[in-house]
Amino acid sequence: MKAIFKFIIDNLLNSLSTNELGWSARKLTAFVIMILVIIAHIKWIMSCYKTSDFSLLPEILIIDFSTILTLLGLTTWERLKIFKGKNSSNETIDININTKEDKSDKKEGN
Repeated sequence: MKAIFKFIIDNLLNSLSTNELGWSARKLTAFVIMILVIIAHIKWIMSCYKTSDFSLLPEILIIDFSTILTLLGLTTWERLKIFKGKNSSNETIDININTKEDKSDKKEGN
């Protein structure tokens, strides 16, 4: 149990630095925001349960789903933009499937 806490604390602290250790800042931010959204939804549902007023439920769900779709769309748009930017320089992409070269072919060529 102590090792798990040490692992979590080390990765959280390393996430704040600029090295490659630790977790991604984007993932940490998304995690914190999702925790806050869950807390807000629980508070809202408890309040609606006490007053028996769920009239805003469709609007809340529309806001949630549109936010999720927007964030997913922005991530997809960013990846497409990066991908198109790399391929717009008229360079060909050479993918070498065979990682090992045959030694007998080298000997025959000499």
